[in-house]
Amino acid sequence: MLPNLQRKCSKVYNFVRGGTWVTQPFGSTFTENILSKGTEEGNYTYTVEEKARFNNDPEYYQRFRKEMESFINKDYPCLFPGTPEEMVSTKKIEENMYHKLISKPGLFEVMKPRFIPGCRRLTPGPGYLEAIVQDNVQLIQTPISRVTESAVIAQDGREWAIDAIACATGFDSSHMPRFPVVGRNGATLSARWNEHATAYLSLSVPGFPNYFVSGGPNSATGGGSLLLIFESIIGYIVKAVEKISRKHIKSMEVKETALSSWSLYLDQYFPKTVHVDNCTSWYKVNGKIVGLWPGSSLHAMKTLENPRWEDYNYEALDGRNQLDWIGNGWTLEDAKRGNLSYYLDCSVKPPIPSEETLTRQP
Repeated sequence: MLPNLQRKCSKVYNFVRGGTWVTQPFGSTFTENILSKGTEEGNYTYTVEEKARFNNDPEYYQRFRKEMESFINKDYPCLFPGTPEEMVSTKKIEENMYHKLISKPGLFEVMKPRFIPGCRRLTPGPGYLEAIVQDNVQLIQTPISRVTESAVIAQDGREWAIDAIACATGFDSSHMPRFPVVGRNGATLSARWNEHATAYLSLSVPGFPNYFVSGGPNSATGGGSLLLIFESIIGYIVKAVEKISRKHIKSMEVKETALSSWSLYLDQYFPKTVHVDNCTSWYKVNGKIVGLWPGSSLHAMKTLENPRWEDYNYEALDGRNQLDWIGNGWTLEDAKRGNLSYYLDCSVKPPIPSEETLTRQP
């Protein structure tokens, strides 16, 4: 908001709660190179010619997509303090902020946080640093005490006359349901998540059969593509629904032991990362990291690729044999007298290990 307000207002007071890391666009140099070709701040609109090439040259488009995704996924090692990647990334972010704020002496020192980048979500903030050094913008770190009809009153007693207030104060990241979600024996999800939200693999909760969540606790990405995680979650849920339908399952409910194991994994993973540094963050609720997947986006994809069905309890439909799904002995191809050798069309040969691999076997 600030760049747009700065261009249109005679005076802008920017109240902030503390410093934050304002970074280059996500996707490293690949994204930076694309943005440098356009005139939009933090965005790029592809030309008619570029979109035509994407459409007419699938191989080129695939190479372009793979390179972009690869650069996005390269950020993951930066989330571990003390690694070469983290130190290089932190230095680059510091230098970027310093050079953009140098025209206002002391502003960099005020804006620079005391925590490692990534403790809370990085802020690309296109145009923000450029706007905050302008003469009609004033940065104020003193907390707000109250608001009157025509002014903002700070805790130190200073009064700032204003015509309008634009709020960007965060959002509710507790994952608390916005409507009642009722499980077995009248249990509610809001009561279960009273202290902090948790769900097995981010998507399933004991006591709530046939209930799956997309975008639930611990589903966002710390490093990599968020779309990849969400696509993997949806793929997992589709497999679960297919299983319920195919095997005439009345209810499918994740075990408490599975959730306990997942919670233990979270508690072991996050202390190794920058996310537990001393910062306020929407990733955290009551001291627990509930916002992020415990690993890279690629890790989430591989984890969710093959569900552990043994982590669930199942209840068959009333009056149905649990093996009814086997059918009557005929497949559709048998009945249609169709392609009765279709399995040869999709045969997969297992990889044959090399002699070198075999020599390493115990």
